[in-house]
Amino acid sequence: MGIRKRLKDFKDWCPQPPSRLPIKLRSHTVPIAVVCAAALVLGVFFMLPSSHLLPSQPITQPPPAKTPTGNPPTAASPAPTHTPTASPPVTESPESPTPTSSPKFVVTPLPLISGSFSALDPKSNGAPGYAGTYNVSQGASLKVNWTIRSESGQPLSIPIENLSVAYYNSTVNLGHSVYTANDYSTLQEAALSYSFSLSPITLQPAATASTILTINVASNAPTGQYSLQITQSINIVNANGSTTLQYHEQSGIQMIVYQC
Repeated sequence: MGIRKRLKDFKDWCPQPPSRLPIKLRSHTVPIAVVCAAALVLGVFFMLPSSHLLPSQPITQPPPAKTPTGNPPTAASPAPTHTPTASPPVTESPESPTPTSSPKFVVTPLPLISGSFSALDPKSNGAPGYAGTYNVSQGASLKVNWTIRSESGQPLSIPIENLSVAYYNSTVNLGHSVYTANDYSTLQEAALSYSFSLSPITLQPAATASTILTINVASNAPTGQYSLQITQSINIVNANGSTTLQYHEQSGIQMIVYQC
């Protein structure tokens, strides 16, 4: 309710003097009205709630963010938006080995020759079913034909290095022809000697050649089973006539010495 309305209501409520007041009384009408209005204003002032009279509390503002000196602050980039897209179909590829380290390969040379043995005297052939086994008596000679075939596309030169006793047993056991690292050189010198009719052997590609191995057995040679090992080197013959060593190879036979 406005102040003017309150003043009008108060004026209507107060008894009004006659329209024609004495001059002395009319001279005091204005001061009285002012006093009444002031009293009304003071009453209205004290009637208002204290919340409307108190000054409003200042709103606490957060302290301004400190920015490092130097480069001016830049506006924060908007958060990236992600638009899902359909993934292409996954095509499985065959698994392939992934080596964890460099593999080490052992190179095994391909055989460049093949060969076979046969006794010149059929009586010297050993027991049936045991190929490469030959019988000879003390003081006799054993002759074996060794046929070699080239499996190479280049000419070969095959020098025969030696024949050695790799195993000996006084008891014959054809199922136990083991080549050992034992030294039988002393036994070999006392029991036998040997020779080859052809060495080195020269072979053209896919050609065949033979050499005859002759073993002379001493009259006092210990009887029993001898495992004999023949060592030869396989060389390729170059166009200028020189040779290049490829590898060494061993071939073996079994010789049974019996008492004459």
